Amino acid sequence: MDIFAEAEWRNKLTEMSDEAFKGCGLSDVIFARRFSLSVDLAIQGLPDRDREKVIALAEGIGIYLDGNEEVIDDGACPHGIDLGYCPAGCGSH
Repeated sequence: MDIFAEAEWRNKLTEMSDEAFKGCGLSDVIFARRFSLSVDLAIQGLPDRDREKVIALAEGIGIYLDGNEEVIDDGACPHGIDLGYCPAGCGSH
């Protein structure tokens, strides 16, 4: 019988959240995508019951998007930044 290590997962998710925040440029869209991708990669191969528990923890720590959700920002580039302000040049064409 496997025991779900909630405290360990909470620590891992907090680290993932911190890491996603560092590279998001204060964009909640980029943060959500980065954090969700990290969580999805970490839960691959877990039994369904454990995956559901980790996702519930993730939702309490950050913005978690499952594969069916999409963040829509009107007037934002694919990076989640207002058009004309993206350092990648989005919206400047």
